Amino acid sequence: MLSEIINMNYLVVLLMLLWIGFTYACTCAPRSEAEMFCSPYTKFGALVKTKDDGNTNTSIVRRMRRYKIRTVEMFKSGTNKVNKNVIFTNLNSAGCGVTLEAHTYYVLTGDVIDLNKGKKKPGSKAKKNRMKVSICDLVKKVNPPECPSLDDMKPSLTNYKPEP
Repeated sequence: MLSEIINMNYLVVLLMLLWIGFTYACTCAPRSEAEMFCSPYTKFGALVKTKDDGNTNTSIVRRMRRYKIRTVEMFKSGTNKVNKNVIFTNLNSAGCGVTLEAHTYYVLTGDVIDLNKGKKKPGSKAKKNRMKVSICDLVKKVNPPECPSLDDMKPSLTNYKPEP
């Protein structure tokens, strides 16, 4: 009888430890946007527009989700040999991954994954490095201002008279 109670206590403790392990799989120290952007550990900062939602069959690459992006502006870059057409993140939030919406503008900071580290062979072409973002980095959805089309501007341009 006593051994069953002890075994039950071990089971309860084990279940509690498992629950704590799953709940705190990815945690980050609280930081301001300025701290995230200006940190020496931040390797890139960019304004990007996503082209897809990262949920296609070709979007999953070695346990990472790949988003096709259009880089509008790079603010900070640890290297100029970065693939600016895609960004990577872990598959889910337990691995610190982020979810980005398609056709949306974001200001992102993150790390650069060096694909050539220790793999440089004589005569081989160097691979472009990857940008990687996580929930510990700055991931901010932004709405850039709408720019008028040239057609909308034509009436004001035709009436323009320079001052003497």
